Amino acid sequence: MNFKLSLNQEDYLQYQLYTASKSRIFKRQKKTSLIILLLAFVLVTVNIYNSNQEFLWFAILFFATILILFPFYQRWKIKNYYRKFIIESYKEKIGVVSEFRFDTESLVVNSVIAESKLGYNSFEEINEIADYYFLKLKTGESFIIPKEQIPNKPEFSQFLTNLKKNYNLKENVELNWKY
Repeated sequence: MNFKLSLNQEDYLQYQLYTASKSRIFKRQKKTSLIILLLAFVLVTVNIYNSNQEFLWFAILFFATILILFPFYQRWKIKNYYRKFIIESYKEKIGVVSEFRFDTESLVVNSVIAESKLGYNSFEEINEIADYYFLKLKTGESFIIPKEQIPNKPEFSQFLTNLKKNYNLKENVELNWKY
């Protein structure tokens, strides 16, 4: 099975966000930020209650608004960070056409940047979200495959099923995943 694909900024963004969402460190940082915000809320509220109760309801309303909006801000901030990271780190890869050839024993990837031949035993897992497949290697790198660029989706899906079974690859299917 052969096909060509070209990745854009959004493809790399989805991959980075998916990978980050699976990271224990990333999850811990998000929780820590929320805990610090909650502690600040409690400390300020107690301080206002002890000194001047007139502003207590204002402070509670203000912090409640911040707590409600904080996840949206945090999500925006993280996306913005990864967009800048992608522009800086992947500028040479964005828009480059790569040819994928799935042979019986290996994957061959050709582009103007490099040519790679990887045995299927070097794959660790196959992650599937709504619009992408991420074929993760044991070394940590992944191939990003947008589903919209796959010419024969049923054949490719069957190929991945056989690949998982024959090489005992981990599988993560999260079709409803959104960041």
